[in-house]
Amino acid sequence: MNRSTPEGAWIRGCARVVVAAALVAISISTAGRAEPEQSADARADPRLNELVSEEQLGETLGEYLEAVSDVSRVQLLAEKPYDQRGLVALNARLPLEQIQRGLARTYRLTWQASSSKPTAYRLYQRLEDQELRRRARERAAAAGQGSVLAQLEHVRSLAALPPDQLNAVAARGDREADQMKSPLTRKMTALAMMAQPATWRAVLQGFQQRVKLADLGPEAVALAKSIVPDSPWPDVAERLGFVAFGLGGTPNRPTIWMVLKVGGHGILHNLLYADGLQRVRQPPAERRVQATLNPSRVPKDKRFMVKVSLRDELLDGAREAAATPPRRPTGAKPLAILLQDLVAQTELPILAECDYRPDDAKWLREQWWLAEDIEEKPLPEALDLLCADFEYEWEFSQGFLILRPRLWFAGPEERSYIVPELDPPPVWAPKK
Repeated sequence: MNRSTPEGAWIRGCARVVVAAALVAISISTAGRAEPEQSADARADPRLNELVSEEQLGETLGEYLEAVSDVSRVQLLAEKPYDQRGLVALNARLPLEQIQRGLARTYRLTWQASSSKPTAYRLYQRLEDQELRRRARERAAAAGQGSVLAQLEHVRSLAALPPDQLNAVAARGDREADQMKSPLTRKMTALAMMAQPATWRAVLQGFQQRVKLADLGPEAVALAKSIVPDSPWPDVAERLGFVAFGLGGTPNRPTIWMVLKVGGHGILHNLLYADGLQRVRQPPAERRVQATLNPSRVPKDKRFMVKVSLRDELLDGAREAAATPPRRPTGAKPLAILLQDLVAQTELPILAECDYRPDDAKWLREQWWLAEDIEEKPLPEALDLLCADFEYEWEFSQGFLILRPRLWFAGPEERSYIVPELDPPPVWAPKK
């Protein structure tokens, strides 16, 4: 690629922008290990030595603690909003004190004992837990900055390729290259690259930007006219046309959205990725590649030597029908059900921050899915693949197999897909 081009210069200029604060909530997680949580001392409260057997499939942490409290006669609470986080607890017949430690580790919180008798216990966020989340957010922000800039450069380079080279890149499985073969995508990308460096610096700092087509010059006006339908007013693009940009995407996969608006016509476009609209999603198989290249460390516990299989018996053709463009296959198993399948093949107790709402159609549409069946894989490898598919992380701690979202430090709303409000246009058919 020619790094002396004006387009390359503005991207290199953007790379020098500090955007950590802007990308805190929309970035890739590189969360580190937590320092050990404090839990109640079982020697001081013998009730914590009692065995408790309580399972749950996706109800809230607060509901689980209420059920355990009823069984153990020990009052257990979690502070808001953590009491509303989902929880899967399977095969957990253990002393109450160990269950407490496992829950604290799962949610990166701390138990606090009351001063009154009988002692009650509250799971809360202490200052050290807050600091842990802050550091994880900062690391995630730095990674998000790098991913946006790298993908922006990748898209710019794809737009500059001649058709034969672009076809070759697309044939290797690059979905953005395949999308760039569309004349509409190529034109929208070219229009975006006409924006000034100052505009991009503001966008990467988290500020939405709107630029008049007339300010971008006659070439931008002509390009916009070739995209939108003909207007009865020949000068509408010059007088009223604009492009707007804003950050969006998923918390672990930030992107830049743009809108082209000319009069009553317009188009919304994901500049960096071939997904985001009409339920089109990133294929989980793309994340499996990274998981395979960076396998997790195998715990020194013989229970991790077992081989497991995880399968999604979809209706005939459901997976193939949802492959192009990639969408969640109809009837795909949510993570909670796959964990239920997993626990039947291992002796490990499982704790996972995980919801399960099978009757909520909107929730089901937003869930990830098993990229392909996992057949007779060693447990650590199977967990790596499963977590890649569902954007989770796993560890063996406090005697539990623990799973949590990769963006555990962000709230559920922060983890959801964001399409910024950029004066959303009406639905229309662009010029062929």
